[in-house]
Amino acid sequence: MEHLYKWENFRYGPEIGYDWIETITNARRELRDIFEDNPSLRVKARDRDTLQRAWELAVRALVDWFENPKNKALAVVYFKGKLPTEKDFPQECPYTFEQIMEYKPWLEE
Repeated sequence: MEHLYKWENFRYGPEIGYDWIETITNARRELRDIFEDNPSLRVKARDRDTLQRAWELAVRALVDWFENPKNKALAVVYFKGKLPTEKDFPQECPYTFEQIMEYKPWLEE
């Protein structure tokens, strides 16, 4: 979710974010493999509480990403000069399970 959200919201140039696609694709492949071996985990992953917890972890990672000195300048652009906190991101998970597993916004450009 972290990289999917970055792709949708923090691409500040046309060549930015292609590494995020690779991360998204690899994570999805790993999840599909896990779900294939453990079908009950797919049911758990679809659960709203599970998605919400995963989103909260993604938000923490986003906050950490902006704290990295090489990304601090982006905070000036996207967060009016301050480093973002968890409160600066959607509180509710903005993605459905299907979007997390299948949505490819880079193909819709």
